[in-house]
Amino acid sequence: MNLLQGACALVLWESGRFDTLDIAKALNVSEADVCRLLDAAKERKRGPKFMVIEGSLA
Repeated sequence: MNLLQGACALVLWESGRFDTLDIAKALNVSEADVCRLLDAAKERKRGPKFMVIEGSLA
């Protein structure tokens, strides 16, 4: 999947009218690639994972 296909996949997914198989067929890529892209985009939106540890170790 190239950058343009990835951008198109995100736009199609965000429209809410297409599922992963439809997007994969339209862009001539594997459905697994579309799923990986969407998972990565969701993780990116969530932001970094931080853990706050309070107290002392003593």
